[in-house]
Amino acid sequence: YRCDTIVEPRLSDQWFVRMAPLAGPALEAYRNGTLRFIPERRGDDYTQWLDGIRDWCISRQLWWGHRIPAWTCGRCGEITVAENDPSACASCGGEELVRDPDVLDTWFSSQLWPFSTLGWPAETEDYATYYPTHLLVSGPDILFFWIARMVMIGLEFTGKAPFADVHLTGIVRDAEGSKMSKSRGNTLDPMDLAATYGADALRFTLMFSAASGTDLALGAEKVELGRNFANKLWNASRFVLMNLDADFTAGSLNDLDESRLDVADRWILTRLAEVWRGADRAFEEFRPNDVANLLFEFVKHDFCDWYVEWAKVRLSDPAAGLQVRRLLVGVLEESLRLLHPLMPFLTEEIWQRLPLPPRPAESIMLAPWAVTGVSESPQARAAMASIQALVGAIRELRQELRIPPAARPRVVLAVPDAALRERLGEYREHILRLAVAGELEIHPALAKPAGAASAVLPGMDVYLPLEGVIDREAERRKLEKECERVERLMQAASRRLDDATFRARAPADVVQREEEKRSEFRTILERLERNLEAVR
Repeated sequence: YRCDTIVEPRLSDQWFVRMAPLAGPALEAYRNGTLRFIPERRGDDYTQWLDGIRDWCISRQLWWGHRIPAWTCGRCGEITVAENDPSACASCGGEELVRDPDVLDTWFSSQLWPFSTLGWPAETEDYATYYPTHLLVSGPDILFFWIARMVMIGLEFTGKAPFADVHLTGIVRDAEGSKMSKSRGNTLDPMDLAATYGADALRFTLMFSAASGTDLALGAEKVELGRNFANKLWNASRFVLMNLDADFTAGSLNDLDESRLDVADRWILTRLAEVWRGADRAFEEFRPNDVANLLFEFVKHDFCDWYVEWAKVRLSDPAAGLQVRRLLVGVLEESLRLLHPLMPFLTEEIWQRLPLPPRPAESIMLAPWAVTGVSESPQARAAMASIQALVGAIRELRQELRIPPAARPRVVLAVPDAALRERLGEYREHILRLAVAGELEIHPALAKPAGAASAVLPGMDVYLPLEGVIDREAERRKLEKECERVERLMQAASRRLDDATFRARAPADVVQREEEKRSEFRTILERLERNLEAVR
């Protein structure tokens, strides 16, 4: 046991409940669809346990608990079971009664919770309103101890299963995947994590990191993801609020002047509508991690990294500035509503600062859930995808070639499609700002410029002339040394994989890791060789 003392088994009289008559209706409730498990595989665990159920020992030899309502007669030895303390033996009338010293198993009492807390067996208003309920959220480790027993006893005493859906989450484990235990000393105090990183950061990290029904290996450093995301949202919100005039009032996203919407405006509204639908569906299907991932991608990347940066170019435009500000506030406000179940404190704080007359509710938690009814534009989504791919390719080339942050290289494009050339030319200023570039040349066709780094994208070839941007000779020497180093690593991995003895004796996962390393080295080497060719 916990004290490491040897446990010696001893036969003794105990109280049991015959379980087979109770298990049958509980099994039928699952098989006929009255009871549903999320994830579905937990229904197999439930069925397997009930199919092989044994009688339940409900008596415990503890100092505390609900005492078993049984009295032994000192005269005849018979046992009297009663709701209230009996004054005499039910068999012989003797008054020498001794109450059983055992207490009930804690799960025996807990199984009564869904209805006993509502006034049962009396037909109270609470019982009529709240029993049965819709959803139970619990851990899989008490599926048999508590959940199955609540179902059995609920059906036995009320004729109804206590809930319709059972959502079994994963278990939060330590960073090594072991179950947390005070005796092992591997626990993380959530209050300490909340104090260090923020309660919303911890809550979001847990939602984001654990797929429905799977365990989560949690180290303190993992909560940095939630903290960084919260900081990103806070800073973007500050930027939006700082760019609003004192008399600014936000309007509905449905009242925007569509003739003034550019490609990024239509794109962000389209993405917002897609995320609303995805979040709705994920919540309905008990997949909060998918909600968190959807919102992480949308808020961090689509809104903060792309739309806010895009909007900076247009905020000073008298013709577009007001509408851009309304879009920034509107998209931010609806994003906060989506995020509120996952990050309640931060979203409430920001929402209260937004100029939203008339405010739809006193608190964001009382505001309507889905309000987006804007028109969507698949064309804007496709157009923005081309722009994002171009900017991403330029950024990747800058990183690979170690182009200094202050440098503004010239970008040359070969774009055969006239419509795409026109679209890229229309948003030249935005592309240059997002890619940190100095010039953008767009041609229908073009031979690769001498001494230029290149990337191939759908519908376009991208060139970065490097003359005057970097020290080509110094970069050439660095790349040659890096090529030699990576090639040695790749050859070492190949020698191991070509060794028949290694393949025969090494575990399969070790061989697989070596193959993955060799493949990764080959990819890196190919990229380095392309960059080396560009600087020669």
